[in-house]
Amino acid sequence: MGHLLNERRLEDFEAVAVFMDAMHRCGEVVMAAIGVDAEGYKRVLGLWQGSSENTEMCRSFLSDMESRGLALHPDIIFVTDGGTGLNRALKDRFGKDLKHQRCVIHKRRNVESHLPEMYRAEFDRRYNNAIGMVGYEDARRELLKVHEWLEGINTSAAKSLSEGGERLLTVHRLGIPALLRKSLITTNIIESTFNGLDAIEKNVKRYRDIGMFKRWMAAEVLHREKNWRRLDGYAEIPELVEKLREKSMKLLDNEALIA
Repeated sequence: MGHLLNERRLEDFEAVAVFMDAMHRCGEVVMAAIGVDAEGYKRVLGLWQGSSENTEMCRSFLSDMESRGLALHPDIIFVTDGGTGLNRALKDRFGKDLKHQRCVIHKRRNVESHLPEMYRAEFDRRYNNAIGMVGYEDARRELLKVHEWLEGINTSAAKSLSEGGERLLTVHRLGIPALLRKSLITTNIIESTFNGLDAIEKNVKRYRDIGMFKRWMAAEVLHREKNWRRLDGYAEIPELVEKLREKSMKLLDNEALIA
């Protein structure tokens, strides 16, 4: 089943959003990509394995999707876990035209990893309040307040938040409606699938190699794909498409939150 997944043609699928995330098994990385079309339907675009989540691996899976017929262009919003290799591959490919949303949950975890337990609940409250703002300027202003607060507690945590930068606020800059925005600010679409696989994986006694894991995972993901519902907020996708096609909009790509 794994080879069938990575061989299936994608000419008939026009992506509006592409979600990408990775998981680690057997000392290697398995990356997954799921696309969403203009009607909100989801499709697994492929699984790729490598020794690390580096730029070359990420360039390879972008090329692989294209070789199977998927049209990749600047009018797609890419939602990722924030891995540096993937960030670089996307930036090299699309430059300033890239529409890239950093998963706000991954970034929250990154920041929390630097914080003592006693500060994490307060950070969550402040951070979620900032991300929950409707307007871009309001959200950025609140994130700057969170950054200032973190500076007085842990400079590493503050630096981590700043590194997420403008990519945490792409959906805010686009002015995407609330329900669809909630679907596009995280890689939950992939994480929820991985989490479900973790439960089933307990029945697997031992993986002979990463290839075995990839084949098993591909079969399970294809099975689950048949029962996926449309993306929450799919009725708002036509508005998203119009905003993505506004040629005058230049999103800040890898600009740090704090210059």
